[in-house]
Amino acid sequence: MKKFQKSAQAFQHVSFRYLFLRRLFTVLGNGIAPIALAFAVLDIDGSASDLGRVVPQVVPATHLRQANAFIQLGIYGGTVMRASLGGMIIGAVGPGWGLAIDALGFTVSAPLYFLIRVKSNKAAASQGTILRDIKEGWAEFAGQS
Repeated sequence: MKKFQKSAQAFQHVSFRYLFLRRLFTVLGNGIAPIALAFAVLDIDGSASDLGRVVPQVVPATHLRQANAFIQLGIYGGTVMRASLGGMIIGAVGPGWGLAIDALGFTVSAPLYFLIRVKSNKAAASQGTILRDIKEGWAEFAGQS
């Protein structure tokens, strides 16, 4: 117990506790969002196999590759730009505004999840065994690529 108390001395500082919790909640929120989206798909009368077909439900199949490319561009582009953009914002207006813009990003993005509309496939409940489900799932996956 003494070893933990010694290693946790940083938590005696109030500002550090706020920083720690802010980073923890941000990471948790980012990790929960994809799971919440998956269950949202299941709540729309979807099945587990529908989870692999969300992008095809929000764009026509002819635009699927382009849509996936834009999703990846957003992910990787945001990853590359965040450090330089963060440095510019913080250098121009200060760290407090940088954190405020971070919070604004979550505030803006949260309602966007509610605006996503997907076509319901009304998938029938599986009548097969787990091996048949795996085989059908693999066939569906192979057909999408």
